[in-house]
Amino acid sequence: MASLARPKRRLKTSFVRVVVRARRAQRRFLPGRRPALAPSPAMAAPAAGPDPVDLVVLAIERLAPASFRSATLGQAVEIAVPDAETAAVFRAALARTSPHRSTDRLLSIVIGGKPA
Repeated sequence: MASLARPKRRLKTSFVRVVVRARRAQRRFLPGRRPALAPSPAMAAPAAGPDPVDLVVLAIERLAPASFRSATLGQAVEIAVPDAETAAVFRAALARTSPHRSTDRLLSIVIGGKPA
């Protein structure tokens, strides 16, 4: 009968481990369980320059379709960006990817122009 006690004990300890981990996760992720941390002064001031989220949105909406058009048509395409900082970031990205994709040389960045 000793062999029956061991599987029950293993099952019980496994179950207890699962319950303990679930409770820890519940405490960690449910709101109102712990007081919110106050924002630190270093995190309060964002860095000057273009918003990273806006850069990603612009890259997805403008740079990717223009790259596709230049690759399929083989014609130069202009990409309009709102400011010089964003233009510098886009130009740096094109400079980094142009060794791998020859059609990136067909893309040109225009500040404040009409998007192509």
